[in-house]
Formats: sequence, C-alpha cells, structure tokens
Amino acid sequence: MYTVYLDGELLYHPNIKERSVEKTKLELEVNKTGAFKFQVRNINPCYPYIYKMKSIVKVMDDNHRLFRGRVLNAKRGFFNELQVTCEGELAFLLDTRQRPYDFQGDVDEYFAFVVENHNAKCKDENKKFKVGRVTVTDPNGYITRSDSTYMNTYKYKLRK
Repeated sequence: MYTVYLDGELLYHPNIKERSVEKTKLELEVNKTGAFKFQVRNINPCYPYIYKMKSIVKVMDDNHRLFRGRVLNAKRGFFNELQVTCEGELAFLLDTRQRPYDFQGDVDEYFAFVVENHNAKCKDENKKFKVGRVTVTDPNGYITRSDSTYMNTYKYKLRK
C-alpha cells in the first residue's frame, strides 16, 4: 500500500478521503535526482503546509521508502488545487559548494570528504547525508583529486 508524507504528516492514504492526492507521477532514475508530481485539493489537511524548497515529501510502499525529496514548485490551479512538483534528495547537493581542495587517499575517504563538506555547509538537518558502506574501489587503492573552482556538490559525483 502506497502512502505519502509531508514533513512527517500523512498527506496521502488510499483509504482516507481527506488524505487524497491526484494525478501522481513518480520518476526514479539511477544517478539522477528523480521527481514526484501530484495534485492536492484544499480539503487535504496538509494543503496549507506545502512550502516550496522547504517541505520534505516521502513516498512509501508499505515500510519501503521509494522517494524522498523537497517541494520544488507548487502552482495553484483553476479550482484552487495545488499542482506540486518535488525533486529527489540528491538535489540537496545542488545547495552547497565545495571549496578548492587537494585530496589524496582512497575512494571511500574522498566520498566521505565531499559529503562531510556538504553537511558542514548545510543548515537544514534533514538535508544532510550519512555515509554508509562504500563498495567502490580503485585498482591502485589510492586516488588524487584537486579542484580550484567552487563547483556545487552535485557535480562532484560525475568528476574523475
């Protein structure tokens, strides 16, 4: 059973009329931010609490999280409904910039370095990341990276 939460509050439940959303579309892609779009009427108790760039939306399939992200846009329609577009949590990395650096070490250390820099600059606790198990390795067991620009953290995932 699918459910949707807005800042921890139940936004959608299939068996509760007041907690309904319409025209849902979930787009999930590997190494992309992903998107979730939906429409909500003003009878939904969460309707007045949908804030652009602030509200966190989670889409759940029973106890399995399918999507987590923030509200990117909320446009009011002709019948006062909100047409909401959310971007996935990888987009949080667009909000921070990495300072120029020189790095030498292993792949997991580099990944932790980038995530820690993001978290240090991120003011909102629910937009921070935790480093889990890193399984990527380098054949040499050692990498050297440097950058002299102030690139956003999201672009670092694609750099070599």
